[in-house]
Amino acid sequence: MNTKIEQIYLDLEKIKQSPVLSIYLNTFPANDVWKIRLKNGLKKMQEYIAISEPKSENLLKSICKNVELKIRDHQTSLGRSIICFASEKHLFLYVLHIPVENDFKWDIGPATKQLNHLIQTYPKSGVIILQNNLITLISTELGELINETQFSFQLDRDHWKQYKGVSHHPQRAGGAIHRDLIDKRFKENLFRWYRSVIPQIEQYARRYQWQDIYLAGPPELTAEIKKRLNRRVTNEINRNFANESATTILEKMILKIS
Repeated sequence: MNTKIEQIYLDLEKIKQSPVLSIYLNTFPANDVWKIRLKNGLKKMQEYIAISEPKSENLLKSICKNVELKIRDHQTSLGRSIICFASEKHLFLYVLHIPVENDFKWDIGPATKQLNHLIQTYPKSGVIILQNNLITLISTELGELINETQFSFQLDRDHWKQYKGVSHHPQRAGGAIHRDLIDKRFKENLFRWYRSVIPQIEQYARRYQWQDIYLAGPPELTAEIKKRLNRRVTNEINRNFANESATTILEKMILKIS
């Protein structure tokens, strides 16, 4: 199965030789501002092409109509932004959870300069969240949640248990084990199990092709994981993400939305 980035590039191959309307548009917050911006952007584009490239006027007008209908059909499921590439035969709409610079272009082939910049800024990445007896791994690309899995340290059994998927893991609760109860012996056992799970974290990172790694948790826990990882940590935040959703964590860790 193709990732979102891979699918976008496959789609672009189909229109690289065609006249294409390229749109980058912020759609967050969810109010009527983006609708006005879309309407005005399309109108100005048609007016400009009517003067500078009259042979393409009818084609562009038809494409603009299709784009408006397509976006209208998806307006209840929009994220922070959209990217749209539309030609006479193809219309590709991508809903994103990252901000873009509003832009409208008409040219032979899609306008991909901003797309390539976004892919470099928000590449396939991983977030590792440490909370005493719980390690959460989140995979993302273009700021979008791709996968979430967890490893839980079973205190009464002295082993790790893995939970795959956001709907099958236990509640992320950092307060489940009070800090005062974590004595020296428990820490030693915990760190030993941290070391044992590192190979699985590395395997997960390879599977989802992590280019950047973000680390979150108490300093003593992040330090233990960081010195064991065979990868460079892009950024580290020493804070508690207990009971926060993966989407919220991505916004705060990668998009830096407070």
